Amino acid sequence: KGQKIVMPEKVAYMTKFCTAELRNQGIDLAKEDVNYVREQEAVTFYVDNGFAKVGAIASYSGAARKWVKAGGTILHKSVTQPYFPLVAGKVFSSEQIGAMQKALLALPNSAEGQEVLKSIGIQGFDTGTEAKLRQLLDWLGCKDGACAAGKQP
Repeated sequence: KGQKIVMPEKVAYMTKFCTAELRNQGIDLAKEDVNYVREQEAVTFYVDNGFAKVGAIASYSGAARKWVKAGGTILHKSVTQPYFPLVAGKVFSSEQIGAMQKALLALPNSAEGQEVLKSIGIQGFDTGTEAKLRQLLDWLGCKDGACAAGKQP
């Protein structure tokens, strides 16, 4: 609270996550001095160069990995939230969806699968978070499409 904050642009998915987490921690961004920038790399640039005291980025992002590798401090990590939902069309049977989920869960068990996961920047898939995903919009504070197309909750 009370420090200059830098975050990705207002419409960014990550900004919505960070805003909700900060709200849960008692920080109302509407009452703070916040700069919004286009890229997460710009967030670390702002902090490194004194344009902001703190910034918000995705822990799995390249910007975060570089930040940590360079000795940057992580002040807070939010609880894990579903971020990378994969959806299946209604043309797939429950058996087919189960087979796809099984294949996704098995990716870390082979060198080829590990390469796929590394290429998209994750360690694995979690197929047991559907209920949490369905509650995500409420957690983000989205009502009546408020989080769509840049509308603010």
